[in-house]
Amino acid sequence: GNLKTVHDMMPDRPDILGAHLEGPFLAMPRKGAHDPNCLVDPTPDLVSRMLDAADGCLRQITIAPELPHGIDAIRRFFLAGVVPAVGHCDADYQTARKGFDAGAGIMTHMFNAMNGLHHRDPGPIPAAVEDPRVTIELINDGFHVQDPMVKLGFGLAPHRIAFVTDAMAATDCPDGHYLLGALDVDVRDGHARLASNGAIAGSTLLLEKAVSRAVLELGISPVDAVESATLTPARAFGFDRRNDVTGFPIGLLAPGFAADVLLLDQETWTVRRVWCNGHPKGTMTMNQRREHRWPRPLEGRRARIWYGGDYNPDQWPEEVWDEDVRLMVKAGVNLVSVGIFSWAKIEPREDVYDFGWLDRIIDNLGKAGIAASRGAVEGLPR
Repeated sequence: GNLKTVHDMMPDRPDILGAHLEGPFLAMPRKGAHDPNCLVDPTPDLVSRMLDAADGCLRQITIAPELPHGIDAIRRFFLAGVVPAVGHCDADYQTARKGFDAGAGIMTHMFNAMNGLHHRDPGPIPAAVEDPRVTIELINDGFHVQDPMVKLGFGLAPHRIAFVTDAMAATDCPDGHYLLGALDVDVRDGHARLASNGAIAGSTLLLEKAVSRAVLELGISPVDAVESATLTPARAFGFDRRNDVTGFPIGLLAPGFAADVLLLDQETWTVRRVWCNGHPKGTMTMNQRREHRWPRPLEGRRARIWYGGDYNPDQWPEEVWDEDVRLMVKAGVNLVSVGIFSWAKIEPREDVYDFGWLDRIIDNLGKAGIAASRGAVEGLPR
């Protein structure tokens, strides 16, 4: 049922790329906040049923490779186009290696819910670290993994650390009582624990916070921190290349990549502005997102910029598009097509739109050395 929900939402929500199942094929001693009655061995019939239910929406599944059918299940999911992950396990070093050789490409939140490093019983972590094919997840909230271990992870596997949040319903919310599925969870000081036994029940972490604390508190280089939230996870699923899920590749700000952009404050590393599909957040209709799915790439130094909604000066004050001009100058753009569209219908109306406002944007771009003209989308006049 849950997989069908994800599958059915994806056509209307292009920001949903698929599902990660962290269960039910987990080791009982490393189950975390999972219902023990739901944990099972990944027998062939269960794997077949799960793949049928997913109908192509399953991207990642965490499996304990030491389960009786663990290695075979990893191999079957891999051959079906899913990325298996080793995690929530008690696997020894050799079993973990077999899991990675069978097709597991990810280690689920390293250090958490697995046997740790030991000089006479190395366990799964060294198997992941020494295998360049494996992407290693880390929860950088200062609680799941202490700071020295986060820094150790970056040293052990440079360019292969992927920040994840392991977040639940209380993410970025006040302390209080919440639900994780049917389980009662208490959040205190931002930490989520099961009310029944105090076990860690996911996190309340935002990914932007993981990046900012890596830079500001741990001294990790900005390039490495941002890579861990963008290119590295994209690469784990093949999304850094053209693919059937995202269309254009994601994970980099580069020609040919999707124009999904965050503008961060230089001092605090908090998010100031968001562009999705090349549009400022909130300016695309659902129909347009269904039509385009992902943005057309920038071609060389050309760009298109669209201002959406029924225009009013409060929604699009002068400083908003002035900031766009500064960003394009910094990016080296030398040719831009500027346009506007309506949420209701893609048809400009002189009584709604202030075309003098649009012309002032173009004039500003010209003063900045960028050749600009009115764009055209679905009949929008040039």
